[in-house]
This record gives sequence, C-alpha cells and structure tokens, in this order.
Amino acid sequence: MKASVVLKLFAIFSGLAQSSLATESDYSEVMRNLKVDPDGLLHVDEFGIMRSLDGDGKVIDFARLGPSHLNTLAQRRTEEDREELLAMWSGADHSMIDDDEIWNPSENIMASIRERAAVEGSSKVRT
Repeated sequence: MKASVVLKLFAIFSGLAQSSLATESDYSEVMRNLKVDPDGLLHVDEFGIMRSLDGDGKVIDFARLGPSHLNTLAQRRTEEDREELLAMWSGADHSMIDDDEIWNPSENIMASIRERAAVEGSSKVRT
C-alpha cells in the first residue's frame, strides 16, 4: 500500500517537473523563432500578444502566447511584477484579436509600449 502511494506521488511529481520543463522549452522555442531588431524591443499586451518592434516602433513579428508561455514569462520577473503580470494576463484571450490589429496596434497599445520603453530606459521606440 505504502509503495503504491509513493509510486503515485513520484509519478505526479515527475509529471509536474516534465510539464515545467516543457513549458520552458515551449517558451524558448517561441523566442528562438521570433524576428527581433537589435534596436527594437519586445512587448506583451494584456491579450497575450507578444510583438517584436523595430527601433521605429513598427511591428516586425509577433507570437500569440498561451497561459503556459505567459506564466513562464512572469516567473522571470520580480515578485511584484510577476503578481501584476499574472493578474493582467489572467483572462488573456488572443483569439479575438485579428492579424490586422496585431500588425497595426491601437494607439492605446502603442502608448503602453512607449511607456514601457521610457520606464526601462530605452529610447529605441520613437514616436
């Protein structure tokens, strides 16, 4: 009986560890395939859309991030930032965002991108 419980717990924890590794691997794959400009920046909006922008603020590539990607991204931030990001992304649904909105973000999203660039000390996104 005890051996059975131990084996079940081992299987559960092994599955969790593999799931965590797969999430990290999936996120790394997204990042590897994303076009980036050395003078640009990456921005993830409240819908889970990661945009890669060039130095002039033009979208050059994007990825639709799922919950596991967003969680992996949040885990790389400070605890305070992580909690804020996870709250913002808790209901993220990129399925309603069409490609035109991604390639041509609204002024609200562009304002968020410029604000982030200013906070992080980047002058790479020009207005």
